[in-house]
Amino acid sequence: MVIHKLKSILERRCLILDGAMGTTLSKFKQRGESCDMLNISMPEQVQRVHLEYLNSGSDIICTNSFMSRGSCLSENLNHLEIEQLNKKSVHIAKRAIEEYYIKSQEKSDKFVAGVVGPSSDKLPGEVISQDYASQIRGLIEGGCDIILIETVLSSRSLFIALDEYKKLGVDTPVMISFCVDSNAKLFGGESLVAVMDLLYRSKEYYNIFSVGINCGAGIDYLKESIIYLSSFTDLCVSFYPNSSSEGDGLSIMDSKLLLSKMESYLASGLINIVGGCCGTDYRYIKDLRDIVYRYNCRKVLLNV
Repeated sequence: MVIHKLKSILERRCLILDGAMGTTLSKFKQRGESCDMLNISMPEQVQRVHLEYLNSGSDIICTNSFMSRGSCLSENLNHLEIEQLNKKSVHIAKRAIEEYYIKSQEKSDKFVAGVVGPSSDKLPGEVISQDYASQIRGLIEGGCDIILIETVLSSRSLFIALDEYKKLGVDTPVMISFCVDSNAKLFGGESLVAVMDLLYRSKEYYNIFSVGINCGAGIDYLKESIIYLSSFTDLCVSFYPNSSSEGDGLSIMDSKLLLSKMESYLASGLINIVGGCCGTDYRYIKDLRDIVYRYNCRKVLLNV
């Protein structure tokens, strides 16, 4: 089972996610085109990015599907086409892993996380449900190893996504990653503590493997939230910040400085899963891998 393979790695070290997909692929898309549509127009390029991350040390590569929902894409796709787009994103990632095994001769376990991005709370609940139903079904049918619901802005959209996942009756592990500001609040306004209180009661029901933080405020403003998650939960804790010092996407932090700050989290034993968000690339992941191998990961996970 996937969960046992993940835990086997975690007995030795932290798991390593990849870096940004959107910012890495944005230079290849046409004006007005979503990065996710590159799965159709330039699948070889998407596969190449996945391969770069695998070569840099990623254990888990994330599908190029952050915005692959009807209400998010400018392209007018029906629900079946959305399912197929998500399924294709998984197939591309799996092909990258196959290519990696052939070229590297390495047999260490690699995993595909099917990425589910955030939804706007301004949308009607039934629209959000339809969006997530099509996306998650496509990712699961495509054969992803993990469902990663990331950049979560509110508990409303999170639980709608989880309910659509539950309807499929699968045991695929679920990772959840929040978008948090400097005041330990989700960008939708709810406190991280309040949302975790709701989520923790249903962790087994939804097969949740990890909780964590990505994007949002700059890395300097997220330590308190990571410490809270690490002390509150017996689930895995993930952390993959963006490269912006202020979280505004403008003040970009030097990669070496970002790595040194990530090392302080690893040295403190606060996290189990690391990676990068907006503005990070395969070079960052390669350097992060070298740091990860120096430290043991947070041990509470092993009781999960």
